[in-house]
Amino acid sequence: MTVLYAGCSYSSGVGFGETTQLQDNPDMWTDCKDAKEIWPNLLHDYFFNSYEKNNIATGGNTNLKIFQHTANELLTGKYKFAFIQWTNLIRHEYEIGFELYSTKQMAKVGIGALTHGLNIGTYYAKDIQKKHDRYLTLEHDQYRIVELIGFIHILCEIAKLKNTQVYFINGLCQWEKDHFVKKENFLPSELSDYIRDLLNINNRDDEEILNLYNKMYNQYQQAGGIQEDKWLNLYSSMNEGRIDRAKDKIHPGIISHKNFVEIFTNKLEGTFNES
Repeated sequence: MTVLYAGCSYSSGVGFGETTQLQDNPDMWTDCKDAKEIWPNLLHDYFFNSYEKNNIATGGNTNLKIFQHTANELLTGKYKFAFIQWTNLIRHEYEIGFELYSTKQMAKVGIGALTHGLNIGTYYAKDIQKKHDRYLTLEHDQYRIVELIGFIHILCEIAKLKNTQVYFINGLCQWEKDHFVKKENFLPSELSDYIRDLLNINNRDDEEILNLYNKMYNQYQQAGGIQEDKWLNLYSSMNEGRIDRAKDKIHPGIISHKNFVEIFTNKLEGTFNES
């Protein structure tokens, strides 16, 4: 049997390996899935050393890509366990042209754009980034959360059919503690800062705030629910738990990955003991 690991750079070892040169762009840190210090390998050695391992995480992955790749693996492979790490809510991937080489662009606020030379001309990173930033300010976390819950629901249903135990990991999702616990009989002032921002409460009266609050949680429920029991760190993202940095000075380092595994192990041991 095999254990599946999926996610973005927080699970693919970016920052632990080498860099590769890109024409007209800064050097890019590559995936390093063989790094013994990263959490998938540490966790696998602790719990699953008698199983095969398949790490399909890729640096820069979006939640859509993570979902698509994971669903395909679960449907076509035989996995006893699957660990799916989710990334930023507001992150998109697209191809800026159709060439014999990669024209992939990652749309994130502030960073990520690359310069690409196409047969119709050159698109410069600074110009692309400006367009990304203008577009992404129109995005709203609520719809991306609902989308993510939909992904989770589908993966859980596939896992049931395939007899796979599936677990989810918060890599870079930024919701606050107990976000998915609906409050009853509350005042707007008692809401968390994150929910206050989602609902834009400063421009609404109390009745509208309540109606929009109910709409938010109805959407979560209709999408399938967050499946809290299947998360290893729902309210404590890996990004927030970063203690040190890898060689790239950006991604979590050795100590951080050890700490992630300690958190995941404590949760898994409780789960395994109950089953």
